Amino acid sequence: MLLGLLGMFLLGSFLVTYCIIPKIIKVVFHKKLLDEPNIRSSHKRVTPTLGGVAFFITIILSFFFLKKWDEDIISLNLMVSLTVLFIIGLKDDLVALSATTKSIAQILAITFLVCDNNLLIESLGGFLGITELNYWFYLFFIYFSIFFIINSFNLIDGIDGLASSVGITIFTFFAVIFYFLEQNYYFFLCMVIVGTLLAFLTYNLSEKKKIFMGDTGSMIIGFLIAVLALKILSYQKEIGSIGVLPENLPIIITSIISIPILDTIRVFIIRTVNKKSFFIADRNHVHHIFIDRGFTHKKTTFFIVIINMIITLIIYLLSMRFNSFILLLFFVLLSMVFYLAIFYLLKKNESNDLKKKR
Repeated sequence: MLLGLLGMFLLGSFLVTYCIIPKIIKVVFHKKLLDEPNIRSSHKRVTPTLGGVAFFITIILSFFFLKKWDEDIISLNLMVSLTVLFIIGLKDDLVALSATTKSIAQILAITFLVCDNNLLIESLGGFLGITELNYWFYLFFIYFSIFFIINSFNLIDGIDGLASSVGITIFTFFAVIFYFLEQNYYFFLCMVIVGTLLAFLTYNLSEKKKIFMGDTGSMIIGFLIAVLALKILSYQKEIGSIGVLPENLPIIITSIISIPILDTIRVFIIRTVNKKSFFIADRNHVHHIFIDRGFTHKKTTFFIVIINMIITLIIYLLSMRFNSFILLLFFVLLSMVFYLAIFYLLKKNESNDLKKKR
């Protein structure tokens, strides 16, 4: 029964998205609502950039089929929040908006979600010795986490296939956790998003029918990543069913979302050191560095997704044996090792290319 429903939501969302996107592409070309390449762009041709419209339609439709399992009665809040993000994201894709305007809209979307205490987190399960959460700290934590993850995910949407592939990886890990927690609503929702992203990926990697998710898509997916991550965090008492110490749950979730989080922190540090505004785009992201060294979009995406999976699996295995202090240290060291290895290999590849040219 569960397997059949899984297939229904996965295949259903794939087909709906797959059928909607060509219609969006047709309208975008007719109205000339195309993304023009610029100095930061990794593409050379004008490309439709409203793939996120298909995300919104598919996910909103899915809530009507998911309501049977919605014990938290969170669907309505999610629909309102996603609508706010859809409107502001669509506006930004058509007419670039200021960072302030987008930030206000994101905060408003978060407010609609938390107003009914749908993401109530009472404890961090002993993470770094933290147990009970003060209500005001809890509110700050919720707002900051969702806001940060929305914008972090937006920043990795720079090359073909990367954001959707990382999203598929993240929601698949989330789905596994929700399955073992017996939270069918969130499990099926993850499958809907995976199906949606898989359908989008087929177009995003296509040469003839290429489309980008745009800010509309990246904000919707980033928001859902944040919401589902925090929802998992609220199941501190039940997490023992997958063999994880409750205090290690925050680190496991962070490892699953490690690619957007680590890249954002790294870029923030670089811009701070160079005294540049964080809101001015550049080509310092890891995926841009891969591309600038001659890697294809597909190879870059493959390497980054594999790194994400390896970090997550290693942290999960270590979480069964070590406390949160030691696990956090492992996570930091592991992240540093991977980043140093990446830059060493890229530098070596660049040196080899220079030798060949000589």
